[in-house]
Amino acid sequence: MEREGENYEQTFWGQPRWPLFLTEEPDENQLSELDQLRAYMEKKLMGSFSVSEDAVWKVMKSQ
Repeated sequence: MEREGENYEQTFWGQPRWPLFLTEEPDENQLSELDQLRAYMEKKLMGSFSVSEDAVWKVMKSQ
């Protein structure tokens, strides 16, 4: 969760790198997928975007 007054690392486009909101501790595979998704979002999308509420995200390795 975001904390008031906290300084967050910034992405290369100047937005704060917000903390993830999790309801339980992810396992090693899930952490790896989150890292892949974060890298993709920062390097490929280069900014903010919108996703519909019913969207489900899953990192998939290319074949």
